[in-house]
Amino acid sequence: MYKIMTPGPTQVAENVRLARSMECTNPDLDENFVEFYKETCEKISTLLHTSNETLILSGEGILGLEAAIASMTEPGDKVLVLDNGIYGKGFADFVSMYGGRPELYTRDYQNTLNVKELEAFLADNHNYKYATVVHGDTPSGMLNDVSAICPLT
Repeated sequence: MYKIMTPGPTQVAENVRLARSMECTNPDLDENFVEFYKETCEKISTLLHTSNETLILSGEGILGLEAAIASMTEPGDKVLVLDNGIYGKGFADFVSMYGGRPELYTRDYQNTLNVKELEAFLADNHNYKYATVVHGDTPSGMLNDVSAICPLT
């Protein structure tokens, strides 16, 4: 099997194919679905060692990103959006949708964020509730060094 660093299609291991072929419950038809869902969420909470409520979101990956923004944003929040790719800029839309005030730090879509430049920007621009950054922007193939960026914010 090869490691393919793209959103798809990807090769799937045999044990995963077997697990996916098992009969599963249908939320529209199965009267036991609510209990099945509840038990599954509890198992995930145990796996993650959390006492917080766990929910399963059924949708594309972008749904999880929007859910994170929806959970963190309150009206008037000032949010730094690190924008050097299509997906990076998209965070500004989510922040606005939930009443926040996105402030874009826009850079070239063909290059990774320059950590030294960002650090200098943050020295004069701060008081953000949180910041968004995209690790890998698949449309451009750009990869940001989040291990160096995240400690700055």
